[in-house]
Amino acid sequence: MQRNLVPGTRRRGIVPSAARTVARAAGNIRNPARNAGSQAGNREQDVYLAALHCCVFPILEFDASSLPAAAPAPAPAPSKGHFYNPLEFAGVGGGNSQPTQITADTVVLSQKVVVLFKTKLIQKLDALRMAGQVPRLSAFVAAGKRFKELHLMNSQFDTKFYVSYTDVRNIIDLFGLEANRAIGTTAVGEEHDQLLFFVMDMAMGTIREAISDGETSLDLKSRVLAHPILKPNEGFKPHVIRYTQSTRELRSELASTGSNLPQWVGLVFGKTREELQTDLQAARQTGTDRAAVAMLKRMKMQIEQDQMPGYTRYDFLDETHYANWRTKELHKISQLLEFTLRRAPKCRDVPPSDDPRLPRTPEAYYLILLRATFQQDSVSTAAERGEAVKLSKASKAILKECALRWRISDEYRQLAEMEIFAQSLRQGTTSISNVWKLSLKETMTIATKLSRNADLKKYVEVLKVVWDALMSSFTMVLEKPSTSNTKVSDELKISLMALENIDQDPQWRNKYKGVVLQRQLEESIVRGCDSRVNLIRSKLSSKSRHIERVTLLARALSVEINHVHLTFSEPISGINVMDIAGRTYMTYFKMQLQSFSEAAEQLDHRLAAGAVIENEEEGVYSIAEILELHKHVTKLYESVADMPIPHELKEFDAEKWVSPFVFRWLKNMGQKWGTWVENAVALEKKQGFAPFLPPDVMYSSSVVDLFTSFHAGLDFFDQVSFRDTQRHKDMMTNFVQMIKNSLAKYSEMMLEEFLEIMDPQRAKKMEDYSYESCMKLNNVIGACYKVQELFDRLNIRMDGEIKEDAQRYEPDPNNAKFQIGIVRAADLLACDAGKTSDPYVTIFSQPGKKLLFKSRVIDRTLNPVWNQPVEFSLPNSTPDGRGWDLDLEVWDADTFGGDDLCGDGATIRLKDKKYLNYLAHEERFQLNPQGTLYIRITRDGWIDDSKFYVLKAREAVYIAADSMVQIYTDSIVGHVRTKIGEILEKVTQSSSLVNRFNEFFSKIQLKKKEGQAHGASAKDAQITDTSIEDLISPLLHYLDRQLGQFNETLTPDLNRWLLESDRYARPLGRKRNAAAARAATGGSNSSVFDLPSDLSEKPSLLIKLIWIRTVGWIREEISTYGTIGNAKTEWKEERKEIGRRNTLLKNAKKEANSSASPATPLPTQPWNARGVSLAKAQLTAQEKQNVMVLDIIIEYLKALFCCEIDGEVTGFSVSELEDAGEYKKLRQLIQLLM
Repeated sequence: MQRNLVPGTRRRGIVPSAARTVARAAGNIRNPARNAGSQAGNREQDVYLAALHCCVFPILEFDASSLPAAAPAPAPAPSKGHFYNPLEFAGVGGGNSQPTQITADTVVLSQKVVVLFKTKLIQKLDALRMAGQVPRLSAFVAAGKRFKELHLMNSQFDTKFYVSYTDVRNIIDLFGLEANRAIGTTAVGEEHDQLLFFVMDMAMGTIREAISDGETSLDLKSRVLAHPILKPNEGFKPHVIRYTQSTRELRSELASTGSNLPQWVGLVFGKTREELQTDLQAARQTGTDRAAVAMLKRMKMQIEQDQMPGYTRYDFLDETHYANWRTKELHKISQLLEFTLRRAPKCRDVPPSDDPRLPRTPEAYYLILLRATFQQDSVSTAAERGEAVKLSKASKAILKECALRWRISDEYRQLAEMEIFAQSLRQGTTSISNVWKLSLKETMTIATKLSRNADLKKYVEVLKVVWDALMSSFTMVLEKPSTSNTKVSDELKISLMALENIDQDPQWRNKYKGVVLQRQLEESIVRGCDSRVNLIRSKLSSKSRHIERVTLLARALSVEINHVHLTFSEPISGINVMDIAGRTYMTYFKMQLQSFSEAAEQLDHRLAAGAVIENEEEGVYSIAEILELHKHVTKLYESVADMPIPHELKEFDAEKWVSPFVFRWLKNMGQKWGTWVENAVALEKKQGFAPFLPPDVMYSSSVVDLFTSFHAGLDFFDQVSFRDTQRHKDMMTNFVQMIKNSLAKYSEMMLEEFLEIMDPQRAKKMEDYSYESCMKLNNVIGACYKVQELFDRLNIRMDGEIKEDAQRYEPDPNNAKFQIGIVRAADLLACDAGKTSDPYVTIFSQPGKKLLFKSRVIDRTLNPVWNQPVEFSLPNSTPDGRGWDLDLEVWDADTFGGDDLCGDGATIRLKDKKYLNYLAHEERFQLNPQGTLYIRITRDGWIDDSKFYVLKAREAVYIAADSMVQIYTDSIVGHVRTKIGEILEKVTQSSSLVNRFNEFFSKIQLKKKEGQAHGASAKDAQITDTSIEDLISPLLHYLDRQLGQFNETLTPDLNRWLLESDRYARPLGRKRNAAAARAATGGSNSSVFDLPSDLSEKPSLLIKLIWIRTVGWIREEISTYGTIGNAKTEWKEERKEIGRRNTLLKNAKKEANSSASPATPLPTQPWNARGVSLAKAQLTAQEKQNVMVLDIIIEYLKALFCCEIDGEVTGFSVSELEDAGEYKKLRQLIQLLM
């Protein structure tokens, strides 16, 4: 059956920790670790019985109204810690190095177990910190956090922690206090008590775990865990009963019913009702009225006979002080004796005798009692609201009664109370203003009233405690920054005033002559700063990355310095606190910064030596990490710039210091971005390319991710904003070079993937192009315009030249390397006896006509596309640039006989300085006798300039986009050419169609002879759509699928790109802006041409480009007709004449462009590809038939490219298609031939 408990009671034999620790301080326990249970327990029990004896028959007047008022349910309390701190009374010295000790009342843990307890508790709190939805677990986390911050993380933890927390009762008492405060008003009554018991059981479980893991002896471990205090769910309860709701109800009952002082004594010492009743019965046997009268008579007699212990004439300063005290004390004792005799008249004849319960060491007993009452009153409502703790009326009555009987002077009582407040101040559980108001102010004036030597000695001892507490308050201000700097400033003023008063006290100066206030304050401030540094260091120790630790350290120290600046804006006692704090913090930080820099430098050396780094991430820092580091380091040094600290501590070139880390990041990222590009493309290839945000953003996520990374890097440089322009330029150049390399890699991979899809073997089968191929073109086009955004952000203009003084580099200083790209040719001369050529390109060196290169042959075309690169290496030492001029010729490959020359007259002069910009140059050569050859020339090298790398980045994506567009158009036009050739062949084999053609052409010739306009068309020959519908249908279906996919999938930005390109703008009919053309000096031509405003609404211009190329091929095919009377042998003889005619044309054009009138009229006669006048051309029957069939095919193709459905044009209008220059030329040619 559960026993009834007095408020705050404890079971017999288990004593409060405050009283026990005070007993140690009083000198009764020489070895606290060994005798914590036995002697402390006996001394506290003695004090309890002695106080109970005094209160059975109180001599001084007392009534129930002096008891404390009832306390309502607890309110949430701020984190101010416990009102007593065992750290102050556990003795001095290191931790408990003894093994775990077992006593009857408690368990004294070994140092190893205490450390394990701390570690396990912190781990458990970290594991449960997310359990906010579980009230019991959240209560444990809140209590544990308070216990950890106020006790485990105490600034004196390193030196005194193990001594004070070895006793399990101490841990239970402190954890119970913090648990009660953590629960606060969130729960009341039974719910409050259940939460409290659950939290304590969790804490005790952690202690048991620490013992299980920390003790190696199985026998000792089993005996320790079997101790009653460690019993699960039970052992802790006697020590936390005082915090239960029932305790408060009983206390309220005690005050309201007017119960006497013995009950309060039982409450103070945690006794059960049964224990109190038993002890009270024994106390009543000795604490009678007769004993009180006998004691008073004995005291009076001792005073009269000068035999009062501790109060003889030799215990006072002089006779006068002794006489004054004697007179006053005799008067007081006489009055008390008379008052007591009135209450007990039958005791007048009682002889004088000593009190049987008089302590041998009254001061020690009183100190234990004083602390016990403070501990009890610390759970009052005022304490829980964070207010200063005052002794309750009942506690004051007990102390006053015991002081009288134990012969404690009023001065000693006042000094002891001041000592308690000072120790609370040092622990941080009360403020200096409360201490000053309650006790310190009065105590500082008591020196003049002291007359006894022991009191003077005690006075100096208390001053030392106060001095240390006030010094500690300065340290605590730095250790625990406050949110209210005004409050802190007021507290410091009071502390300083009190310290100055103590420093001027004669008794203090006599005892501590060598103590200098200013030096002590400086040491106190340094200790506070060191404590904060150690705390910050301990918090950062869990961070594995060095850069993270240094960054957080810089940020934390900036906060610390700001706090010091706000709190100590003015010097105190001539001390510049900011100077001391700044010097302390910056000395430590500079040391850590140096360590970090050295570690990074050593890592660079190891990497350069080829060492393998186990932790690769340690030496690789992201943009965000470097930016964060630079920001906080700069801010820290700016915060101390105006402080009077040594120059070497506040002068710091943050830009110079962070530069190596930025360059290291650039180098690392330059390597990793290439890998990232490869992985991104491989992943998209595996998953299928998908548009990022259709239909507005038709490129895939890899483009978005790549340029997001680029802009993040630029954001970094914008935020760093180095004041050193050269350093900023160097870093920016390195970064842009990395962008160039990444984009070149990305473009190359996109093109490689594109070429895989455009496999020549697949091209022959006329297979459909995949969705992925369109997405790859979208990606490159998207990259083109995102590169332009980089131009704009970097403020790099595309016109003008790169600075001439920029440093230039080439891979081989002795040899110049060139890459020449044989791109394409246009309007070549037809060299075969039939209608076309099989062209290839040769490159010869000058002089000597040595063959250096021969391209592949492109069959049956006058507009070949090679896109074939070749590399040359030329010695720089060649005099006069000999060998640097190359001749290019276009030849027609013949199966039988020698090859024919299609065109020559193209010379590349590689010594030209324009190639020293190391960019790709598109060269255009007019061939003789006719045709144009397009070459791309790049000299291998680089320029140490941001603009160069941006231009190279643009060049990489532009070339990739151009190649993709060429592949698309060449492939589709090639299919069209092949299919139309098949159609022409099948038409020739149809006799009915041939007869119709012959009849049709006879009518035309008749009309010509009669001088009439024939105006004939294919319909006049009765060649209807159905005649060749079956033949052309497969081609139309193929084109419909491809063009439909282009229109649906390709990005609208492709339209803009095509119109801004020199190669495609004019064929697509874009009008030139003359004013802009005159102003343009190079780079992008977007401002030279007028862009339509509705580009995004138009069909893909790639479709129109295919139409133009298709019509151009048909025109090219027809232009080879009309060869009657020109045998192949005659053709070679005519070449000289054709060359002469071309020279005449060139000269005439030059004269026409000059201011003078042309000397020779310009020839206007059109010629075919064979050099035959079209007006005189004679068509064979086969050629006439082909012209008519091609005329029909053009109309079919025009309808397809127009794509009119239900009266709505979804492609290009007929007028747009017919306005194309190639179409107009084709119509003119057909008209002439027919």
